[in-house]
Amino acid sequence: MLRDYLRSFWRMLRNNKFTSAINIGGLALGLAVFFALTFYVQREFSWDAQWEGAERIYTIMGQRESPNGNSPPAQIIVPYVLGTSLQNRNPEAFEVFARTLRTSGAIEVDGEQYSTHLLDYAEPTLLDLVQLETLEGSLQAVFENPRFIAISADAAAELFGNQSPLDHTLSINARQGGSADFTIKAVYRVPEPSVLNELELLALLDPGALPDPTKILDSWDMNASLLYVTNYFKLRPGFSASELESELRVFMDENNYMNPGIVRVRFTFMPLRDLHLLPSLFEPGDGDTAGLLHAFAAIGALVLLISGCNFVMLATLRSLDRVREVGIRKVMGAETGQLLRQYLLDVLLQTLMAALFACVLLEISLPWLQTKLGVPLALDLFSWRNLAQGVFVLLVFALLSGIYPAILMSRGKPVQLLRNSASSLVSTGNTLRRLLVGIQFAIVIALLLASAVLWLQIDYTRNRSRGYDMDNVMLVRTSGPEITQKMSTVLDEFNRVPGVAEAATGSASVSPGVIAIVTPVSATYTADDGQVVNGSMQSAGIGAGYFRVMAVPLLAGREFSTEIEGTVPEISAEQAAADVINIVLNLAATREMGFASPATALDRLIKVGSQQARIIGVVADTQFSSVLLPPQPQYYRYSQGSQLAIRLEPNADRTAVIADLQAIWTAIVGAVPFEPLSADMLEPNMLASEESKAQIITGSTILALIIALLGLYGLVEATVNKRTKEIGVRK
Repeated sequence: MLRDYLRSFWRMLRNNKFTSAINIGGLALGLAVFFALTFYVQREFSWDAQWEGAERIYTIMGQRESPNGNSPPAQIIVPYVLGTSLQNRNPEAFEVFARTLRTSGAIEVDGEQYSTHLLDYAEPTLLDLVQLETLEGSLQAVFENPRFIAISADAAAELFGNQSPLDHTLSINARQGGSADFTIKAVYRVPEPSVLNELELLALLDPGALPDPTKILDSWDMNASLLYVTNYFKLRPGFSASELESELRVFMDENNYMNPGIVRVRFTFMPLRDLHLLPSLFEPGDGDTAGLLHAFAAIGALVLLISGCNFVMLATLRSLDRVREVGIRKVMGAETGQLLRQYLLDVLLQTLMAALFACVLLEISLPWLQTKLGVPLALDLFSWRNLAQGVFVLLVFALLSGIYPAILMSRGKPVQLLRNSASSLVSTGNTLRRLLVGIQFAIVIALLLASAVLWLQIDYTRNRSRGYDMDNVMLVRTSGPEITQKMSTVLDEFNRVPGVAEAATGSASVSPGVIAIVTPVSATYTADDGQVVNGSMQSAGIGAGYFRVMAVPLLAGREFSTEIEGTVPEISAEQAAADVINIVLNLAATREMGFASPATALDRLIKVGSQQARIIGVVADTQFSSVLLPPQPQYYRYSQGSQLAIRLEPNADRTAVIADLQAIWTAIVGAVPFEPLSADMLEPNMLASEESKAQIITGSTILALIIALLGLYGLVEATVNKRTKEIGVRK
């Protein structure tokens, strides 16, 4: 019996090559979109699920809350002392507690300089919390000696190629933490997918053995230092993260910890598995990354629904050629159940063929899509989990989409099937087919509108002014106090180089491509009528001429001047609090403090943090880190920043100028590499993520439209077949 069914199926495909190809091809496209989006969403929700007790692993997020709502995004770097306080207050709640302190710096191996890498000082308990894969050496040995280090497999391949890195000496000139030499004792890999995949170098977190003074690790003040840690912990079964979080807030409030002025710091316990779903500064949106993933899954389901509608229509209409066969088989004694099983088997076999073609399409297209979209779409289609889910979807789809045409074919009466042939079948279910076509094109139109809106938003955001101009500008990031002390000399010499229009120093937080989370400080302004305005602003250090170099428009007043502000003296905190400093506001800060216009803010005295400040100028808002975030209220103080900004003359020989600058840098600074960064290096496509999402939706929409048009073609063909006699008579 099964052999007869298979023979009949093969004969049906052979006699209906074109329509079968359309039906199976359309279904393959729908299944490919569905599998790609569904498995991608599933992978995104599976980050950090591979650790033992993953559902009980948390990290601590810090959020500064401003009363005016201009708080920066949450961050996972918090004071070292916070972890100590938590463990002392509730030691029985934590099964494992591990802290990492991150720094970065230039790497030197066997006398050869390499680019900047991340170094994480970690507590030994990190190995109990997450199960890193050891490829060479011993991770346990690394955490027994502060001068040992472990290196990730990717970093080992970059620094050593195919050579074993064990027992080689690695030197790092850290931006924060000083310089140190380490002996490599292990190579490891972080099981994917994980937010810990940025762990490039691991060393022992021993406060007494760090290469820089560590007294700041005992401070609660997040403004006092650049050294903070990330806290990870696993709760024991039965303990509630929300209750511990509430206790922590009470403890912080009772001791008034970390409440600088009117800005309060709050901490929350974030499940490690959810950390990947938090928006970054380049993807702020509404903060609903999980909602976006659900939208992708819904799009995949909608495309599959279109394929199902298309499949039902084409499967029904393709059966027109088998009407006489069914009639003859019924006359010969075939039972309804036999015909029903045969047509359900036909549908299942077609679905399996479409699934195989879908897998081939995915295997061919995924590498290209991953490169084109910059989205990690690599999928393990044949893992047991994905395979089981795929088979289940195929069975359900075959049953739902095949039951109607199977019943329609098997329930017909022999005389009617033999006498009326195709017309009796076509006239049956016309209403349903029209409904299915309507559903198809309604979904396609909705997807087309969504795609159009997304691209219009992206185009508007891309063309909106960011408040600065990086044409002919290079930035040089600096690190270490020894370089900072020489910065004035470097700056003077750079300004003498032919082809350099102007060079200035500025804070890294006001440069393109930097994901900077700047602490807001309280600001108070007392108007002439006695009204007090409270607000908060972010702070950045700016040298003389920095705004001119970056082409930030000056709206009122003046910039900083070396002749007026002079060299920043070394003074105590008490002296700084007593003196009146000059500051420049951005436009958002003037609105924050209630000034009617930039001009009305000039020469006004406001209190920022603990300092009295006089407003000497107002500049336009800038969007360095993301064009998606609204400009934050910001004030700029006169200070020597951590980077050099160099604007070249429009017609300057860039290669020759860089060679002159490098020679000066080497003569003054020494062995630290001179690494100028241009606009294309500093300004990544800040809308790359949004463009990728829009391309995914647009591509899915185009495929859905193609599938729907295939269904429409089937209806046209059926209509023509139904009216064949009429057309012949009329001709």
